[in-house]
Amino acid sequence: MVLLGFKNSWGDDAASTAEYFNVVNHAIDLKLAVAILRVKNGLDYSDIISQEEAIGIEEEIDGTINDFAQISCEIRSSFLVQTKAMS
Repeated sequence: MVLLGFKNSWGDDAASTAEYFNVVNHAIDLKLAVAILRVKNGLDYSDIISQEEAIGIEEEIDGTINDFAQISCEIRSSFLVQTKAMS
């Protein structure tokens, strides 16, 4: 079975329209079932996905900054202990 999304922009790009029809025709030639899904508002969730990815990146950066700050404090306290032991 081949499941395709409904193509809204038929006249925008002739090459992509031809490719869409070629996929349908090729699937039929291979005796596969073809289903075309059309949803009123579409299934474009790219904005939501990009927002989630941005949140994930921000959390990763925050974690890295916290890790760096902790390591920096550990190095500083280790250095202070060593300098006090030398004096």
